[in-house]
Amino acid sequence: MNGKVLNIGGGRKNGFQRHGRDLTIELFKKIGIGALDERCFTKKEYFIDWMDTDESQALLSFQNHSYEDAVALYIKPLKPFRPFIRLMSPLIRRKMEQQSPWVSKTA
Repeated sequence: MNGKVLNIGGGRKNGFQRHGRDLTIELFKKIGIGALDERCFTKKEYFIDWMDTDESQALLSFQNHSYEDAVALYIKPLKPFRPFIRLMSPLIRRKMEQQSPWVSKTA
């Protein structure tokens, strides 16, 4: 294993294999921001879209939590701020959409 480069990420078995677009939309909805405009996402394959982690999991056995567990841990610290995030969500979405390199190419 010395010198071997492995992909470390979720995994198919734990429900982590998702495209970046789908992950972003789901997390933003749960946080209270809502989904971004479809134009914000590239139609091309993206480097975080899909990683084969079968080999790294077989060697390291690190995928011990489900996707749902990870999402719950991610959004837990944000729960006290959700009312404010929801209130500000149109402004947050607009600012994020303006920063997308894909929106400017399709506008």
